[in-house]
Amino acid sequence: MNAGQSVIAITGAGGGLGAAMARRFAAQGARLALIDLRSGMLDEVVSSLDADAQNLLVLPCDVSKEPEKSMQPLHGLPNTSAGWTCSSAMPASPAMH
Repeated sequence: MNAGQSVIAITGAGGGLGAAMARRFAAQGARLALIDLRSGMLDEVVSSLDADAQNLLVLPCDVSKEPEKSMQPLHGLPNTSAGWTCSSAMPASPAMH
């Protein structure tokens, strides 16, 4: 994916896969909304980016709560946060065994 002038929100942007995506998309010229619960780690990622500050929106927040701000139009939302909780899956049908 060539992000070009796209607007992309990345959850879990403070580390790991999210930080790597932020670096890649910033290098391609994307406008980024970087979201993570850990504001200190977000600051470290932002300082490592080759991007204009006007192309970055930094949102230290918990993605399990309603968003505080928005960037529109949104062209991508890679979710790399580890905070998902799931209910137990349905048992597999006999045909799937």
